[in-house]
Amino acid sequence: MSDLLSCAFTGHRPEKLPCGNDEQHPACLSIKAAILRQIERLYDQRGVKHFITGGAIGVDQWAAEAVIAFREAHPDVSLTIAVPFRGQADKFTPEQKKQYERTLHKANSVIVLQEQYSSNCFFKRNDYMVEHASILVAVYDRSSQVRSGTGYTVNKAVSKQRNIIFIDPKTQAISYHIGKKQE
Repeated sequence: MSDLLSCAFTGHRPEKLPCGNDEQHPACLSIKAAILRQIERLYDQRGVKHFITGGAIGVDQWAAEAVIAFREAHPDVSLTIAVPFRGQADKFTPEQKKQYERTLHKANSVIVLQEQYSSNCFFKRNDYMVEHASILVAVYDRSSQVRSGTGYTVNKAVSKQRNIIFIDPKTQAISYHIGKKQE
């Protein structure tokens, strides 16, 4: 792990969340507010100043936007977007592409993990985020048995003994998984 006090984000795409693609839906606004509260708490209580997101639509974008907004008052905060492959936004809607391009432009760094799509590129992106963060914020229903990239990332973080902050997508209740004690 190269970044001791870094936080990565994972979460479902909008169609798997209570708000769907409606970012003004009360559930979506509540998830976004919960993400921002965790950024504030991690910064204030743990000194976390570096955040990583994958740039996909939904939670990845919302987390990136929250970090960017928080950074306005805290210029020592940085955002890295870990892009799984260069054409990630090719199938996004025009509005989603604009949102994606805005966040890429405002990020402190963008890491493109590979040039072309491959069947495992999203797993590589998720692995990169877990490897470079000591904390994972997951918008994830812990009782869900559905196989997903978010579930993969959570399981990878557990296996790497990372601390995980869970935000329940339906209730925004916070729960924790405590990984290895950090020095």
